[in-house]
Amino acid sequence: MKMMRMIGVAFAIALAWLALPRLATAQPMSPPPYHADEAVRAQCDAELAKDATWRAELENQFIYEFHDQQSAVFVHNKRHVLMGYGAIWILTVGFVVITWLRQRRLGAEIARLQAEVDRATKEG
Repeated sequence: MKMMRMIGVAFAIALAWLALPRLATAQPMSPPPYHADEAVRAQCDAELAKDATWRAELENQFIYEFHDQQSAVFVHNKRHVLMGYGAIWILTVGFVVITWLRQRRLGAEIARLQAEVDRATKEG
């Protein structure tokens, strides 16, 4: 039981240690987005409807920007996924080690009890 507590405390310390740099480098809030008035938007929509090439260029530009944003999200989350897998592996190895130690202890207890039973049957 002590070993499980020690593993839990070590795991909590490791998570806190990994989270501290994130808290220190938090980004300031961005300014509010720009909203064009309705007349300008209507004129822009009309021009986009007239020029299919310009519309396609803008769509391609937005697609690339979207993919760049999504890849940045993936790269950011990759760290968390790796930390999660690492935590799972640490817990699994800890569980296996604790189970192995318990099995050795129980094996020694069974051998001791078997020797005691053998001694009792020989005497009696």
